[in-house]
Amino acid sequence: MQAVATQLSFPRPQAGLDQQLKQANFKLDRLARLDGLTQLANRGNFHEFWWREWRRMHR
Repeated sequence: MQAVATQLSFPRPQAGLDQQLKQANFKLDRLARLDGLTQLANRGNFHEFWWREWRRMHR
């Protein structure tokens, strides 16, 4: 029981990795939605925006 309590009191080593993964996914998502040359939103970004606004209009 003491071993479990000791393990729970220390931060997980994966906690830093979780944050790094979130940051990497955020950057990847941004790269996927922007044109590499112009840095403007690409068609996928436009399509998602259009559907989001379409659903909002129907509320």
